[in-house]
Amino acid sequence: MKKAPISVRIIQVLTTIAFWVMVALTAVVFLANVLFMSGVIDEEFQLRVMLPVTFSLEASGTMPFADGLHEVRIEEASGKIHVVDTPMSFTRTISKVLFVVMAIGLFMTWKFKRFIDNIKKGQIFDKGNIDNLKHISLALVLLYLVTKIYMTVFWQYSARLIEFPGVQFSSEFIDIDPLISVALLLWVLAHAFAKGYELQEENDLMV
Repeated sequence: MKKAPISVRIIQVLTTIAFWVMVALTAVVFLANVLFMSGVIDEEFQLRVMLPVTFSLEASGTMPFADGLHEVRIEEASGKIHVVDTPMSFTRTISKVLFVVMAIGLFMTWKFKRFIDNIKKGQIFDKGNIDNLKHISLALVLLYLVTKIYMTVFWQYSARLIEFPGVQFSSEFIDIDPLISVALLLWVLAHAFAKGYELQEENDLMV
């Protein structure tokens, strides 16, 4: 059998490593959820979570140019908040959401690993590859929906109530629309592979 190109073999090795790293991380998050739910862990955490929206700041500084220093101002930023002595109820909620996200990520990594394994074997226009691409596409849509719901709920019941002197929160969520764009691209690619699979079957029948 013809050896796969080195680029494909490198991607296959990296994908395998990424898959097992995701397995380990998902297992850790699952175990943490079990310990939280069972009450084995009930101490306060110092949780840091990403804010779902951008915010404006009243901050200025300097930036060097060829003709000297110029004043610059931060008008919009995004970042995390540190919930000091995080309540356990909040920690449990975040850990559940994290587990769902990790599980989706693990599923996509597994499907991509199978896709690359088939490519390495020379099975490009393969029905399994078509399914792998479609499943990754659907998982990306699911990840988009989970993230959107999380950001909406977190904003409505927590983040929008935060008060900081000199900080103005916007009402627009952080852009995650590229997830949908990638999902659509993979879905189109899956249909292109399906057409290639049909042509390959027709050629096999003619031979």
